[in-house]
Amino acid sequence: MITTIVKPVGYCGGVTRAIEIARTVKKENPDKRINVFGMLVHNYDVVNKLEEEGIHTVYITDPIRQLNEFTKDDIVVFTSHGHPKAYSELLEQKGITYYDAVCVRVKSNLDRIANAPGEVIYIGYADHPETKAVLSLRDKKTIALYDVHSGMDATEITTMNPLVINQTTLSITELNKIYSAIKFKYPDAIYSDEICSATRLRQQAIMNLDDDTDLIIVVGSPKSSNTDKLFKLAKTHYPNANVFKVDNIEQFLRYHLNLKHIKKAAIAGGASTPIEQVEKIERYLASQNG
Repeated sequence: MITTIVKPVGYCGGVTRAIEIARTVKKENPDKRINVFGMLVHNYDVVNKLEEEGIHTVYITDPIRQLNEFTKDDIVVFTSHGHPKAYSELLEQKGITYYDAVCVRVKSNLDRIANAPGEVIYIGYADHPETKAVLSLRDKKTIALYDVHSGMDATEITTMNPLVINQTTLSITELNKIYSAIKFKYPDAIYSDEICSATRLRQQAIMNLDDDTDLIIVVGSPKSSNTDKLFKLAKTHYPNANVFKVDNIEQFLRYHLNLKHIKKAAIAGGASTPIEQVEKIERYLASQNG
């Protein structure tokens, strides 16, 4: 069996930066409670490791109530995906220290949307934190959400040339399909493809695998949007391959796959997947060659 690790692999720059911020905050404030509001990055192995280091994750269920429960003994870290501006405004009113670990690429996108002079159509997933951050930036009358699942919301866009901009972790193929739908209604729309390079390069690498690859393993957590896109692209482009999405080596082993007839395998990781998880699967596959 020939096994390939799909490059790039390991953390993207935004994930690395977010983890470094959280660890620095903990190191500089050893006597404070460090609370990440939401998953710092969408990978459970990373989040669990940070928990062991004393960096606690607050899973968001009722955000305003949960924010109000913080005291001045707490420090809050906002995640790499962005957050609604009302969250940081509330902490400022309460005098609670917070840090923003938002990805630089996402922050640039947020700033552009906030400052866009006309109307905006934002393409994304309604339940994703990046989308929630975006929708908090503008008057609801000037921004419409084009949800990847359900299409355009009820916001009335009156101009024929709105700015069309997107969540940074969408797939190339789904974005192009949505562009076609929007162009039909808004032929003069201005398009700004904001898929981040870490997402785009991984997707292109998946689509460039050998056609006869017969096993593809995508490693990443269920919450990871970019990992999910890699999995779906692999399923679409290689219909004859065995394609799996797993959190880690432990989950992969539960499939009890018969690898005897596998000739070419590829392992890809999402932008928040630790490289160690990919390498563990590579070593396991190599051990099956004998």
